[in-house]
Amino acid sequence: GKPRRWLARRNVLVVAQMSLSLALLTAAGLFIRSAVRAGDANPGFSMESGLILEVDPGLAGYKETRGRETYRNLLERLRSIPGVESASLAATVPYGILSLGKDVYKAGDLPQGKSADPQAEGKHVGAGYNVVGEDYFKTIGLNVLRGRAFSRSEAELDSGSRVAVIDESLARRLWPNEDALGKRVQFGGEEGEKGSKEIEVVGIVSPVKYDLFEKTPPPFVYVPFGQKYQSGMTVHLKISTLGKQAEASLIQSVRRE
Repeated sequence: GKPRRWLARRNVLVVAQMSLSLALLTAAGLFIRSAVRAGDANPGFSMESGLILEVDPGLAGYKETRGRETYRNLLERLRSIPGVESASLAATVPYGILSLGKDVYKAGDLPQGKSADPQAEGKHVGAGYNVVGEDYFKTIGLNVLRGRAFSRSEAELDSGSRVAVIDESLARRLWPNEDALGKRVQFGGEEGEKGSKEIEVVGIVSPVKYDLFEKTPPPFVYVPFGQKYQSGMTVHLKISTLGKQAEASLIQSVRRE
């Protein structure tokens, strides 16, 4: 009947959009690599042997529960493809169009209501922000300096606990004379949301440039996908160096999945 034909057309549109996204992201990757070489820039992460693609289960009408299941199954299937060394998710991509940010406070410094201490408002650090999956730092080649990356359970499910990984720049800004590992932060501007709760810092990573024209990397904070679901995400793949023909075949396998 009509509903089935409509669903089939919609699925074709979703697949077409994903294919187009792959093509656009491939072109964007070529531009970024050329620009970085031209500017002799060091982005702080590996730009070799990587593949990225956009996925959004919401385009097929999937709500959060089914969306999480879709990402979990997709990552398992992508990781099983010969030549894929690791796979993860991220809400934003370095040098991409979209960027996110948070006002980050040390726990206890977040202003509470209209009667809050006016001096407290100046205690935050404006930081870049990303929602990422398990193995994200490994996949893009970003060093975990202290502590740990997010576990699989943190990346897939919302257990109610709140954790974050911050970069060394944010750690120095918030705790210039202390180790930030194990400390707690809060996000501003999220009154009544889960993000306003205290969040434990479980890892410290190297700084990353997210803008091609930044002279120095900005402070940055990462939270796990399980903690903050978003429908539209970018899948990052780290692939083996296989040669052009084998890599082209691998990309076709990724498209099929």
